[in-house]
This record gives sequence, C-alpha cells and structure tokens, in this order.
Amino acid sequence: NAQGSIIINESISSTIGTLGVIMTATSGNITIGDGVGDTINANGGTVSLTATAGAINGNALASPHISAASISLSSATGIGAASVLKIDTPLLSSATVSGAGIINIADISGGLVVTSATTTDGTITLSAAGGNLTVTSATAPFSLNNINLNTTGSGNVILGVINAQNQVTINSAGSILDNISDSTADISVTSSVSLTAANGIGNSTTGSIDMISPSTSATVTGTGDIYLNLLGGGVKTLNSIATNNGDIDVQSANSLAVGVVTAGNGGVAGDVTLTTTVGSIRDNVGVDDSVADIIGDYVWVSADSGVGEIGVSGSLDVNSKTLEADTTTGG
Repeated sequence: NAQGSIIINESISSTIGTLGVIMTATSGNITIGDGVGDTINANGGTVSLTATAGAINGNALASPHISAASISLSSATGIGAASVLKIDTPLLSSATVSGAGIINIADISGGLVVTSATTTDGTITLSAAGGNLTVTSATAPFSLNNINLNTTGSGNVILGVINAQNQVTINSAGSILDNISDSTADISVTSSVSLTAANGIGNSTTGSIDMISPSTSATVTGTGDIYLNLLGGGVKTLNSIATNNGDIDVQSANSLAVGVVTAGNGGVAGDVTLTTTVGSIRDNVGVDDSVADIIGDYVWVSADSGVGEIGVSGSLDVNSKTLEADTTTGG
C-alpha cells in the first residue's frame, strides 16, 4: 500500500507464479510508466490495482501496460482516462470506477473476456485486437454515459448485459452476437444504439440481439444477416438497417417507425421481415413521401394495428419483387 501516488518507471515482473502483483494507492493515482518499457508483467499470475482516491493510467508510449492471466482494476476517478490503458490478458475480471471517471481499456492481442465493467459517472470503452471481445456485464448508469465496444483485425463482440444511460456503439471486425439465446435485453439505453459488423448481427443459433432502445441503426458491411428483437414500450425507430449481402429480421414489442431498411445493398438482394406484436409499422418521416422505406427481394410486414397511415406519415413505401403484409386487428 502507498499513501500517495504510485508511478511505475521501470518494468515490474512477477516470478511468484499465480500470486501475481497487488498494488494499492490510498491517495493519488497509479501511473504505469514514464517510458516505453515501463510495464507490469505477472508472468501468468494475476494483477490487482486499486487507486482508492485517484485514477489508474498508463503512459501513452508503453504497450502493453499490464500483462497477466487475469486483471482486476478499481479506481475513484477513472481507468485509462489520460490515454487508453493497454493490457494483454484473456480475462479482465473487474474494472470499477467508484466516482466520476471513464473506463478506457484495450486488449492488444488474442481476445478478451470482461466479467464486469462499471462506472458511476463515466463512459466505458472496451476493445480487443485479434480475437473476440466477450462482455458479460457493463454498466454506465449516469446521464449522457455511453458504452463503446470494438474488435479490430478479427473477432466477434459477444454480449451479456450492456446498460448505458445514453448510447451504445458497437463496431465488430466479425459478428455481434448474444452470449445465449434468450429474450433478456442484451442492450438497454435511453437514447440510441448503433451496431456495425463485418459478418452479421445476431444469428439463428444464439438468437437475436435483444434491445431496449428508442432508436436503432445496424449495418453489416460484408456477408451476414441482421436479427434484432426490440423490447419494451414506446415507438421504436429504425433509422438505418442495412446488409451488404444478407437478410434482415426485426421483431418488435411495440410500433415501428421505419427510416430505411435495405437487405443487400451490395447488389445481392436479401429478404426483410418486420413484425410488431403491438401497434403499427409506419414511415418515420412524418410526411407522405415516395422514398423507399424498405428494399429487399422478399418483404414481409406484419403488425397488430396497421401498416402505413392515412395522412401524417402516409404509406409505407416498399421496393421488392414480392411483398406480403398483414395486420392482426386491422388498419
């Protein structure tokens, strides 16, 4: 323990096997490195860092800042706030900020499992290079807090429970997947969700990406389908839902307001299915226009109380070879 800041200005290497490295600063920050080679290496053990009243930061020149079999981080005012904290580990068991401060962590190689990442008032950014990013739980509960999840090079983003007060943005070099096929919300926000993946969003094996979100955008840039399940009350706005080469399936617990839904904008037309169990499916523009809202080879639209409107939003404009539309109670 240290009463004050801890600055690591030379490499620390643990040779105690799985006992690893434990450091606590009871006041001030923990800063890893003032040069390129100033790092912590637990040599297959664990690393636990606690900044009771300060932050945990790494020098921008060093990489990785921490190497270990597993890592646990706890601070009062942020983790990786000065510059991204670079780690090399298969497991981040916990990253917690108890006061106002962000979490900004990148795993540099081989993928990362995050058991828990939590802020009190701060955005969470987690990324992994060359492997999957699996996030069991991430929570950013304060106003305007966002959660950003990314994989680069290769690797899927696999979701447990992601809760952000404002927005969730996910960019995957592979697919975006649910960690289990169920109807529990994988993502919950009060503002919007943006999903971008190379090879698909949700699938028929692990199921749809289940979300509570007023507004959603989703794009697959390569070959792959989109499966979304929108939970909760209120109208759900589909801003832009697009595949390059794949189908789109969106299920909703309430009305859908459709911006542009395009299956196969890379030249190979896919199928589109939009279904609501309550409410209607309509154009989100607010005026009656003739711009295509849904583009696909085969389009099926099924709503409880109506497809399109007379008046305010006008008809739902569809460009497809085959169209089926039905309502449960009419409209």
